[in-house]
Amino acid sequence: VLAPVLVGALAGRVGYGPAVASTAIFPMCALVLVLWKLPETRGRELEETSALDAAH
Repeated sequence: VLAPVLVGALAGRVGYGPAVASTAIFPMCALVLVLWKLPETRGRELEETSALDAAH
């Protein structure tokens, strides 16, 4: 939601390439964090995933 506004504000100062790249960093960091911290639940029963949640 804020990315178009941020790109527009930054593009005048640094150009469109760096402005778009800077807004792409945050979703990439979020993806890495999700893949690193959240356990894989594919192929598990609901009861097993509830036990994982209770352990943390």
